[in-house]
Amino acid sequence: MADEFMSHQLFSAYGTFDYVLRHYFASDGKQPNITQPLRALGNLTCGANAEREQAQLMRDGNDRQPKYGIHWAFLLEDHPIFSAELHSQPWPIQLRPTNCSFSGRQTPKRLAMQRQIQQWQQRSKNDLSCSITFTKGFRLGISAFQYAVKEIGRAKIGLHPSGNNDECYRLGEMLSLGTVPALLDSPFLHATYKQVPAIIGTTWPDVARRALSLLRDEQNGGTRLQELSSQGAEFWKNLQTCMQDDMNIILRRAFNG
Repeated sequence: MADEFMSHQLFSAYGTFDYVLRHYFASDGKQPNITQPLRALGNLTCGANAEREQAQLMRDGNDRQPKYGIHWAFLLEDHPIFSAELHSQPWPIQLRPTNCSFSGRQTPKRLAMQRQIQQWQQRSKNDLSCSITFTKGFRLGISAFQYAVKEIGRAKIGLHPSGNNDECYRLGEMLSLGTVPALLDSPFLHATYKQVPAIIGTTWPDVARRALSLLRDEQNGGTRLQELSSQGAEFWKNLQTCMQDDMNIILRRAFNG
């Protein structure tokens, strides 16, 4: 069962399913009679407490809850251009022509990001050299290959403002291509088997300061930005394997239960 937007009407049906997959970590409402923990898919096999999580999985259910848990699945892009296998060695950071970029639909939160970064640059007399372009549609109306190469893969750092939700496909796209995500802190970033490798700040000026520090380090011959890029690509590749292994555990128990 996939419960993408956590519609309240589905809560009462949870107990009729062996397991539930959620596509978003955050919920906008309470879950009546649901006491099971929300598990990030991948943590059963790759998490720090994997053995305990697997042992606990069967015990959590009752008549009102799914027998094999409620799991959050990190949003995955299914196009081959974003496959971790194709991009296990992304384009090196020092060869990328764009310091920082964002292209996407205009929303109030994204406009606020642009305004806050601009105000920070004016106050601090710093220039992040970040290209922010608002478009009318998803992925600019171009092919996935053009989007990956032109809009994401050329940038050292990719801004990741919220769209309809804190989570969106852009984060996985950037990680798979070795572009370092820059975004506001959110619980889902800490829910996976290890924290998502990214530039994480409490405000957009905080994100901008951290990004500028890494860019200056890279310009002076430092390797911190390249290391973060490599860590992100490796994290993304491992996460997909961990998620697949978790689903194997859940499905084996469901079919053998």
